[in-house]
Amino acid sequence: MRDEQEIYQDISQILLNTSPDDAVKIIVRAKPFPKGDGGEYEFDYIDSIDENSWFDPYDGVVSDLTPLMVELREYYLYQGFTIGLPVWVHCEMTLDLEKMKLSIEFEYDSPES
Repeated sequence: MRDEQEIYQDISQILLNTSPDDAVKIIVRAKPFPKGDGGEYEFDYIDSIDENSWFDPYDGVVSDLTPLMVELREYYLYQGFTIGLPVWVHCEMTLDLEKMKLSIEFEYDSPES
C-alpha cells in the first residue's frame, strides 16, 4: 500500500494539470461512487482577483481522480483512521497554486437511526 503523501502528490499533480491559466486556487468537490467505478465531481477555481468560477477539466480527469479517491478511502480504512465508523463519502479538495499546498476536508454521512 502506498503512503498517504504519495496519493496526495498524485492528486495535486492532476489538479495542477487541469487548472485554468488564471487560477490561484482549485476547488474540487468529489463524491466517489461506493463501488469506486466513477463519481460526482464539481470543479471550481479562484482567480487572482478573488473571483470564483467553475471550469471543465481536461477529458479523463474524473477517471484519473477516481482511483486515487478510492485508494485514499482504502488507506484510511486500512490504517484504522475511521475508528470503526464508516469511511468518508465525499470530500472537498483545495489546491493553493501559489503555495502549492493541497488540503482535503472529508465529509461523512450521519449514521441512520
